[in-house]
Amino acid sequence: MQQKIYRIYADYSVSQTPMVNKNMKGEIYTMSQLNQQELQNLRHLIGAHETAYEKMQAYMQNCTDPQVKSYFQKSAQDAQKTKQQLMSFLN
Repeated sequence: MQQKIYRIYADYSVSQTPMVNKNMKGEIYTMSQLNQQELQNLRHLIGAHETAYEKMQAYMQNCTDPQVKSYFQKSAQDAQKTKQQLMSFLN
């Protein structure tokens, strides 16, 4: 199962059109072409990135060191961006 999750995360890139996405080979996929397992994996990945975002935000708010605070802020932004990209598969 871990390998399948990684495959979805690594093999797909998001195009400018939310309903149409391309894999690394340039093949176009839409949500209707994703099977139930892939949809479940996407939902898990989206949830994991939301959790990471929330944790990084909390760590950032409790941090006093500016460099560490900046690291958590960037990590939170990255998690939020990835979550949005993954969510485009569900549109």
